[in-house]
This record gives sequence, C-alpha cells and structure tokens, in this order.
Amino acid sequence: MNDKNESELKVYSERPNKTVLKKEHLKIQQFAENCVNSSKKFVEHFNFSETVLTQLALAKKLKGRAYKRQIKHLTNLIEDRGEEFIEKALNADPEQFATRQFKKFELLAEQLIEGEDKDLNKLISENHQIERQSLRQLILKTRRDMKEHGELDLKPIVQYLKQHIN
Repeated sequence: MNDKNESELKVYSERPNKTVLKKEHLKIQQFAENCVNSSKKFVEHFNFSETVLTQLALAKKLKGRAYKRQIKHLTNLIEDRGEEFIEKALNADPEQFATRQFKKFELLAEQLIEGEDKDLNKLISENHQIERQSLRQLILKTRRDMKEHGELDLKPIVQYLKQHIN
C-alpha cells in the first residue's frame, strides 16, 4: 500500500502545473502584442525569422477577431523558439527599450553640442544618411538658444538623430 501511495505522489509531482503554463503563455501573448505595437528597432532586437516578421506585419493590418487569432499564432511561433528566447522576450520591455534609445540619442546630442567638428565628422562617417548641413544648423541653433536663454533644448537634435540613425 505504501508503494502505491508513493507512485501516485510521483505522478502528481511530475505533471506540469497548468496554471503556471497558462500564465506564461499569456505573458508571451502580451509580448507578441507589444511586438506588433512597438517600433521596428524593438522588433529587430530579437532577430525574428522572416516568417515571424511577415506575421507581425500582417497583424498590424488586422482588427477584431482576426487580430486576436493572429496574436495567438504569433505566440505559438514565439514559443517554438525555445526557453532561452522566451526568457529574453519576457524580460524585454518596449518602454525601457525606448527610454534607453532616447538616452543614447540625448547623450549623443550633448556630445555634439559640447564637442568639436571632429565629433560631427565621426558621426557622419559612421552614418552616411545624415546630412552635415542640417545637423550642423540644429547644433548651432541649440548653442545660440542656450547662450540666449540659458536652457538646453535637445529635442530637435534628438528627433533628427532618431530619424537618420539606424
């Protein structure tokens, strides 16, 4: 009788907890929705396959029940990627990603304002799509505004860098 109770206990302890699995599946589903609603740079961060990228693009066009079905399909595709990828995905937050990206551009803008032409030249050599004249005008205008008003407004430069840097 004791052996039977022990074997039953082992069977119950080996079964997966359906509640935990469902919660994880819902988190992955939320991540899939975040990917659909987030920027391309956030999605590129995960190196998705062409199939997933195509499905993400399709999901952006859908509404209603079709959208929900597409999210479920994306969730299944993401789950097929494996445990490591799921961990990385669940820890990713699009808002934190956007904040880090903004801080990076803000720091770069401050360096351009305080720095010399060599900083600008280095940036342009690394990113060929940036127009020297436009960026230089923004930098000079920001420097002039800073002298006149005493406030540093990086917004125009940050927006320009966001648009032109990959």
